[in-house]
Amino acid sequence: MPTPGHTNPYAAPLVDEEAPPVRSDSSDRLPGYCRGWAIANLVFAALRGVMAAFGLFVLDTLPVDHPLYGVVVFGCAANIGMTVLGLAGNTLMLLKNPTSIFLCWAYVAAAVASIGVGVWEGVFTIGRLQVQAEQIGGVIGLVITLAVRTALLTAYCRAVRLASRWFQQRDEAQRANTQYT
Repeated sequence: MPTPGHTNPYAAPLVDEEAPPVRSDSSDRLPGYCRGWAIANLVFAALRGVMAAFGLFVLDTLPVDHPLYGVVVFGCAANIGMTVLGLAGNTLMLLKNPTSIFLCWAYVAAAVASIGVGVWEGVFTIGRLQVQAEQIGGVIGLVITLAVRTALLTAYCRAVRLASRWFQQRDEAQRANTQYT
């Protein structure tokens, strides 16, 4: 039996119709899908850094008139872009900084450029193969590589869009909460 002057700690809170809903602690957490892709993409970006370093080494040893020189230059540029933008953008996303969205979309642009360089290199390499079976194998490998990279990039784009919406909702809720305090 409740005593007079004491409220029931288990009773549902009264709702003020004019006040915005109070956000729970869990709504301040970045969605798990976004966190998972940000962490995975940090690993991918670090691996791209290793590939960029290797590409710079190859670029240093490759003669300028070599047919693959342009591919290596653009490949290094794309890999360096993916490394810098991926490490910065995904770290900022995990730190809940809205600037991460711009950097993550720039990373996507660098990844698309990298895929383009991969197609360029693949077509060049397949064209130089003499045996038809090797050419067919090269085409199959290129198609599988493109499919996997495109699927991974599509899933990452979905995570960036979800994070962008989360940042917008968080900012709107913070503005609404400051109006009533």
